[in-house]
Amino acid sequence: GARILMVHASPWQPFDGYVTPQSRDFRRIADLPYDYVILGHTHMAMVHEAGSVTVINPGSCAEPRDRDPRGSYAVLDLAQRRVDIHRFSQD
Repeated sequence: GARILMVHASPWQPFDGYVTPQSRDFRRIADLPYDYVILGHTHMAMVHEAGSVTVINPGSCAEPRDRDPRGSYAVLDLAQRRVDIHRFSQD
């Protein structure tokens, strides 16, 4: 029953825009008709609440750009409505 939008970068034109943890675009995302917006492009892992919309960026397994050298991925548990970012060493 969750409404999910998955995009590579931004959910509006230009579709290659950056949504970063410091983005002003969260106000726009809060108005979208989704429960979760999953995006990437920045290689910066984050979970952010924008109104009733949870914004998820899993980060990057090979090229993290959020000052943490470890790779990252996200797990979305829809039954519990929970998101976890996991980090791992790239040794």
